[in-house]
Amino acid sequence: MLKAELAELRRVVFARRSERFIPVSAEQPGLFDEVDQGPIHADEDVVQKTKTEKPKPPGRNPLPQHFEVVTEIIAPNYPPGADALNEQGESISPTPDHLELDGHVLIGFEHSRRVAIRPTEYYIIEQKRPKYRNLATGEITVAHAPDRVLARSLADETLATDIIVKKCLDHLPLYRQAAALKRDHDWTFSRATMGKIVERVAVTLRPLYDKLVESVLASDYLQMDETRCPVQSSDKPGKLHLGQMWLVRDPRSGQVIYRYDKGRSAQLPTTVLTGFNGVLQTDGHSSYTKALKTLGAQGQTIRQVGCLAHIRRYFFKALASNPEVGPVLKVIQQMYALEATWAELSPNERLAERKVELAPVFDKMTKWLTQWEHRSIPGTLTGKAIGYALRQWPSLGVVLEDGRIKLDNNGVENDVRPYAIGRKNYLFAGNHGAAQNLAVLYSLLLCCRAVDVNPRDWLNDTLKRILSHPVSQIGDLLPSNYVGTKQDVVG
Repeated sequence: MLKAELAELRRVVFARRSERFIPVSAEQPGLFDEVDQGPIHADEDVVQKTKTEKPKPPGRNPLPQHFEVVTEIIAPNYPPGADALNEQGESISPTPDHLELDGHVLIGFEHSRRVAIRPTEYYIIEQKRPKYRNLATGEITVAHAPDRVLARSLADETLATDIIVKKCLDHLPLYRQAAALKRDHDWTFSRATMGKIVERVAVTLRPLYDKLVESVLASDYLQMDETRCPVQSSDKPGKLHLGQMWLVRDPRSGQVIYRYDKGRSAQLPTTVLTGFNGVLQTDGHSSYTKALKTLGAQGQTIRQVGCLAHIRRYFFKALASNPEVGPVLKVIQQMYALEATWAELSPNERLAERKVELAPVFDKMTKWLTQWEHRSIPGTLTGKAIGYALRQWPSLGVVLEDGRIKLDNNGVENDVRPYAIGRKNYLFAGNHGAAQNLAVLYSLLLCCRAVDVNPRDWLNDTLKRILSHPVSQIGDLLPSNYVGTKQDVVG
């Protein structure tokens, strides 16, 4: 037991985080050899890559066509640099004389290209509104100013967009952004003011977020996960309150919603999933089981599905202390390899393939896990892995009934990553309200990614339109309905 714990500690501290499994040998004794003398063979055509010649380097990707091209002439009689100036400071355009070389004739040019960047340019918009006095009555009339989300703020919508995109998608805390502005542009911009800008934008976008929640929960197949969210709280002076950021994802559209809660109890999934009927894919945490039990008592029909990636993770942890679990990982590897070959198929076509090729693997795994239920020590890593798999495995059988269902919950876990990376940089939210504001912003910006919309373009455009947009048609402003450029811009 102590050796297993030490091996796991060393793996966590020193080993790589990847769960990639490479089989040691086909002749190595397996975990189930005593139960079934037949070796656990993965499909060699699917799992093992055949040895091929070393591929040639792919070369450089073509440069984007929309980039401006600045010509730089390097010639004997032309000043060096793309912005050559004469003595009067005027730009010099190349002429045929600049390209002449005594005793030689020009036969062409040798071309090369490189990409350069101009620093971000900040500028001031000075708004002027005509003011008139009525000659007869003396009444003063001023041209009406358009409504702005950031009324009476020194920040334009484009600046607010830049701050939010850098914080949520580029993972730059506000204090780093403020330091960069001072360093590169000699402008002292308070991070407290930045925080108020982020808050005001999040509050303004809340109706749009609520509409997104309705859209995602309208699906009959959802994935759900949670991650910790440290928050400063007046209830714990000098300490951080450990809240939870919950995620709900629609695998078909790829859209996801974040929702902050102070704890990890079943209360939030119960609240969020009220009215939902369908398939819910989660990990094995008890909060989901308790929530579904409560919702089932209310008449809702929700089928919980487990996650093969979490089952694999438990066996991978046990691998260091017990190499005999290797064959189990090899079978799971085969499942993923088979699933990868069906990635482009329709749900009905995928289901037909699963019934033929995946069903036998499921049956064998079910038999092996059942027979080994009482053959391992519960407290060991191997025992925990088998116990977890036995609890989750029956629910995974739904993949043999519905071609839409994924083998794992990795889709929603991938949507956790942007927040998790950002959390390592800004460490915590200032209060519980700020944590929910982050949930609003992450939800909408990640939905831009899901529908291949530039988040900077969408947010900038939405902030300019949302105050004048009819409330009854607020859903038209969602990223899935946005029509605009899909080309990323430098931020």
